[in-house]
Amino acid sequence: RESDSFGDASGDNAAYNITGRISGVPIWDEDGDNYLHLGVSLSHKEMDGSYSVSQRAEAHMAEKITGVSVDADTVDLIGLEAAYVRDSLYIQGEYTSTSVDGNTGIEDADFSGYYAQVGYYLTGEHKRYKLGKGVFDKVKPNSNFNLGEDRGPGAWEVLARYSNIDLEDDLYTGGELTDITLGVNWYINPNLKVMMNYTHGELEDGILGSGEEEDLDYLQARFQVTW
Repeated sequence: RESDSFGDASGDNAAYNITGRISGVPIWDEDGDNYLHLGVSLSHKEMDGSYSVSQRAEAHMAEKITGVSVDADTVDLIGLEAAYVRDSLYIQGEYTSTSVDGNTGIEDADFSGYYAQVGYYLTGEHKRYKLGKGVFDKVKPNSNFNLGEDRGPGAWEVLARYSNIDLEDDLYTGGELTDITLGVNWYINPNLKVMMNYTHGELEDGILGSGEEEDLDYLQARFQVTW
């Protein structure tokens, strides 16, 4: 995954929610292969019940291993994002801070999550960008994979990622999870992608509930079709 939300937050009990995001590109060249993206997002939730956050390690088929629930009046989230692309190299990251105002008699809480990722396209592509929307575009190989007369390798990407989610604050012991991921992505063409990731996670507390730090290891592969 290239970009992740702050855990899996339950919004079933939100009376209303006001959310906004602003992004800009202070550095941009005409070819779109050298740019800097910056962004900030804000969200305010008026709650009518509990606010819950849970997360699994960076393996989408794994069980959720961190989680916390707070009986809340309001929830405020601040998100920061940045990405720098220089030819085939890119660096990107996001940080989210969540402040929960508990109901009368309920302890307030502050949680956080972030990731940093670096990647490189071995076959010369670059991370494409949609200027009008402030988001990344899908990868377009310089040469689609082909075994015929017009042979091509597709696009090959290697990446490393470090992420953390901290759901611990005074009385709340939802766990803290740190993941290190190494990945290889093969883009057969703009619509077909094969991914292979190895993730090592370190969990403190959390839903598993042993009270001790645990090491988690995942090896996952995925074949993806997009339109």
